[in-house]
Amino acid sequence: MGGAASDANTGLVGAVSVAYTSLNPVSTAEGGFNGFTYGADLTFTASRKLKASINFDRDVKPTNRIGATYTLETTYTGSVEYKISHRITTTLGGSHSSQHLSGVDLAAFDTVANEVVSAGFGSINYAWTRRLGLQLNVRYEHRTANITDFDYDDLQAGLT
Repeated sequence: MGGAASDANTGLVGAVSVAYTSLNPVSTAEGGFNGFTYGADLTFTASRKLKASINFDRDVKPTNRIGATYTLETTYTGSVEYKISHRITTTLGGSHSSQHLSGVDLAAFDTVANEVVSAGFGSINYAWTRRLGLQLNVRYEHRTANITDFDYDDLQAGLT
């Protein structure tokens, strides 16, 4: 006798959005933005132990930086979660984001107008009980900007 078993909690779940955005600042010196913006959150559950998620987003947002009217942000993030046992879960992932600021007179100010941040991250979680656990998080970031004084590499670790 043969057959196949499947976990009812496997499969792809997500949401996707696409829009056309038109931004026309009051200032006639600034050209504004006309174009597509989008977003998606997708999670694939392969089994009770393995899950992968991706997220991407492109959006126009207001900003409070001097000389800038708005920023165009684009972000891509992905992660994989694996349950080693009922007490231990690990996560590995990465992200890449860029910001491009536009403004009335960005050239008049010594300000960051473009930046790119790439990151890698991971965590391991140990659950002693349903309400008590220990988690180690590690994150590395690399940032480049149009002004090199604002470039950085950063390593963060936390134990909670």
